[in-house]
Formats: sequence, structure tokens, C-alpha cells
Amino acid sequence: MKYCLIASFTKDSYLNVEDIQRNACKKYKLYKRIPNLHVSLQTLDEPNIDKLDSIIREQLSIYKKFKVQINKSHLAYNSSSKMVSLKVENRGYINRIVRSTNEKLHYGGFKFSMPHKDSNLFIPLANGNYQLKNILEQESAATCETIPEKDYSFLKIESFDLCKLVGHRKMYVVKKYQLRDF
Repeated sequence: MKYCLIASFTKDSYLNVEDIQRNACKKYKLYKRIPNLHVSLQTLDEPNIDKLDSIIREQLSIYKKFKVQINKSHLAYNSSSKMVSLKVENRGYINRIVRSTNEKLHYGGFKFSMPHKDSNLFIPLANGNYQLKNILEQESAATCETIPEKDYSFLKIESFDLCKLVGHRKMYVVKKYQLRDF
């Protein structure tokens, strides 16, 4: 059975991402929106849940709720999963948490993989299609040439969830790890 570790947003941040998702779906005429917006961190194959729970609880016990930075105008298309995603900037607490949990899981003997091979973190927004792939590739080439002004936004992470992947793209929360308040 596959499990995944995800970061969940506060209600205000979730509504902000939902607006971005709605606008992207209208603009690119996407098939289907993803019901649970989150940041995918790791996918684990056949873990020992008790051992995994103790490692994650130990790693996350020192962290407070924190913010991640996104670029609203930077949509990416992942051809392997056929998903349109919003890129999370690689800096701050989220990067440190991913590195430290990867290290602990590796030493603990877990088989895990990052959702994206280039180790960038993404928020999956919707299922893509072939026309969208061409449009986003052309836009990304154009943005690299012109370097437009960046539209940054901050989203607040309130918890991490260990989810069980059942079927294709369905997730059920197994354990929830709340972060401390400020």
C-alpha cells in the first residue's frame, strides 16, 4: 500500500489557492479540479506505520505554523502525472522539514520517493490535457525570455498529514500532525 506525506493549509490560505485554481481552470479549460489542495512532500511504499509515526512526530514537534512562498503566475505541467501544478519556492521551513524527514526516513530503512524528481515542491491544481501541455511550454519559454514581474504570495501551513493512496488520485487521511501555534 502506498502512503504520502502532505502539508495542509489554513482555511484562509486554502481559499487563496482555491481562487488560483478556479482562475487557472477557467483560463486553460482544464478537465477536473483536485478536491484536496496540498503540498505533496513524499510518497512511501509499504511503511511500518508505528515506526513512521514516531519519526514524523519527532521531526515535526519543534516546528510552529509557517508560511510558504508561491509564484501565482508560475504554473507547471508534469507530463508523468499529467497534472497542472503551482510551484512552491524552495526556501524556508518547508525545505528544511523535507530534508530532515528524508534523512530520517532513509536511515530508518523506508522506501520513499519525491513526487517530482527535480526536488521542487508543487501544489497540484488540476488534471491536464495535451493542448495545455503545449500552451504551458510556450508560456514558460516566453517568461524565461522576458522575465515578467513576479506575483508572489504567502500561504500558511497548519499541519502535515499522512494519507493512504487508494485507487487513482484518492487519498484518505490516516494521521494528522498539527504544528504548534506562534
